[in-house]
Amino acid sequence: MAHRKISSASADFIIPAHANNDKGKEVKIKLANTGTYDVYQKDLPANLPSSYNWINSFGLKKRPKDAKDPNKTIDTSDSDPYPATVESYTIELDDSAGKEPVYFDGTRVKNFPAKKTIASNGRAHVVLALGDPPIGWPK
Repeated sequence: MAHRKISSASADFIIPAHANNDKGKEVKIKLANTGTYDVYQKDLPANLPSSYNWINSFGLKKRPKDAKDPNKTIDTSDSDPYPATVESYTIELDDSAGKEPVYFDGTRVKNFPAKKTIASNGRAHVVLALGDPPIGWPK
């Protein structure tokens, strides 16, 4: 699969569970603004530590300004890079009681900057500003 662009008419993007990952789960990415970023689902990297259940991997690409109309943006392409940092966004995912979700920054596993919160629908919310993190839970 490599990279698959996720379409949305709003600032919320649903990243489906990976078909080739039995621990995979759907996650929702909630951006602050529509039209600022394109969201892609990515394959899970091969170098992820096995002591975690990795549930999904995605990336955000900043939409470039349209040269003909600077008030508009244009779609990104597969070849556009994933920036290291982006505007903060919320990740909504199924909760794993008693555990805090983690992400992989390309070198090591890290806890999210703030503790998860639980929404009225029972799903966990965490905030991040990293451009392309795999996310998961401790086993």
